[in-house]
Amino acid sequence: PGSRSDLLYTLIKYLLLPWGSAGIYGMQDPSLLLSVLLALVCPPLTNTSQPPSYSRPTLRGGQGGKRVWLERFTSRELLEHDPSAAVMMCGNCGVHLTLSSNVLSKEIQGQLGRATLVGGRVKNVYEGPLEDRVLITGLHTVKDVHCRLCRTVLGWRYKKAYERSEGYKERHTVLERTRLTRSTIQQALEEKGGGSGVPGQGGSEAAR
Repeated sequence: PGSRSDLLYTLIKYLLLPWGSAGIYGMQDPSLLLSVLLALVCPPLTNTSQPPSYSRPTLRGGQGGKRVWLERFTSRELLEHDPSAAVMMCGNCGVHLTLSSNVLSKEIQGQLGRATLVGGRVKNVYEGPLEDRVLITGLHTVKDVHCRLCRTVLGWRYKKAYERSEGYKERHTVLERTRLTRSTIQQALEEKGGGSGVPGQGGSEAAR
């Protein structure tokens, strides 16, 4: 990085100095201006030799080569939960979605069979357009939930329930069990230490 900066500094200097013997804008020493220009065209380089932090989003290649930001649970988040809890992940690509401790109900009928209702924020997903859908429990306004990496439809998120008895589902997410896999918290912590590229691979099992 140092030799690259020196080269650019020298290049800018020799390009700008001929503007006048009085220097640039009357300055005899244009070092300050050159430093500012250098900072604009040559931002500090970060060390990319280390794997990305487990607690921060990581950039991975998604479907069609598109780069997407993904999140994994931090060590603190994992250690705050019962070791018997599990990390629930996309069954197709293995990205983290939620923890089994966030499960509100396993008695949900999905479009592909049994499904799970989870509370709180689900990581690494994006929502489709709003639509009114008639489900077994009545009319609901929902949005399909897609995996951010592989774009698999994982379930849906309730936005509005028209039956009063179904109101508790609003703002919660249904995940199809056939589209999920899971890993124990211990396995997730081991993957963190190993810096594996895709979480959940190598020690996961189908969601139950």
